[in-house]
Amino acid sequence: MSREDAFARLSSGSGLVEDFNALTATGGRLVGSASEAAAREWLKARLRKIPDMHFAAHSFNYHGWTSSSWSLELIAPGGPNQLACQPLYWSVETPAGGVESYLVDLRRGT
Repeated sequence: MSREDAFARLSSGSGLVEDFNALTATGGRLVGSASEAAAREWLKARLRKIPDMHFAAHSFNYHGWTSSSWSLELIAPGGPNQLACQPLYWSVETPAGGVESYLVDLRRGT
C-alpha cells in the first residue's frame, strides 16, 4: 500500500477525527505537564490496538526553556479578570510594567 493510499484510507473514516479529538482533549502537552503525560498514555494505548504493533518507549533528559511565572488579566468595565494562559516557548520577558493591548476572541481558532 502506498503512502497516499494509506492516508486516503485513514482519512476516509471517522476514526482519524475521533483520535484527533481524543488527543487534543488531553490538553496543551507542554513538556513535563500532566496533559503531556496524559497524551503520551493515550497514544501508547491507541498504538497497542494496532495489530502486530511493536511498541517501545525511549526516555531522554530534556534541558529546555522554562517559565517561572505568567499571568493574563482582562481589564473590563466590570473590573479586572484573571484569565488562564500559557506562555509561548522561547517567548521574551514582558517589560516590568506589563503590556496592554486590545483582545479579539477567536475561540479555538478553527
